[in-house]
Amino acid sequence: LTSTNTHARRMAFASIDQVLSFPTKITAAVPMLRNAANDRDAVRAARSIRGLSEHQLQPEIVVPTLIQISSNSVLRFICFSAFGRYGAAATPAIPCLLDGLTDRDPRARLNATNALLKIAPEALTNAPAR
Repeated sequence: LTSTNTHARRMAFASIDQVLSFPTKITAAVPMLRNAANDRDAVRAARSIRGLSEHQLQPEIVVPTLIQISSNSVLRFICFSAFGRYGAAATPAIPCLLDGLTDRDPRARLNATNALLKIAPEALTNAPAR
């Protein structure tokens, strides 16, 4: 995943996709996916974030990682969507999601709203006006 060789990185990401198709192996992929979620290639990072959240893997580890990654304006809306998939386990992301309600990117605002509806709908009543 960290190789400078494009082909090697592509193959590593293909391996991750294969691991995600085997539910009994998914937990073992969390460290790889966490690293891949920080990849400089936004498409690959997004695939990793989706892989982590679709299976709601290890929220105690993944949610804080996604909070950090959400500072990346390109990936923010994907992280917000991921928080929604985690539901109540993503409660630590509420401040981040509240900030997202006023984001310049309409996708981020929409995903922040939808995630808050799943995690803490009461937070929207006191949310900042758009």
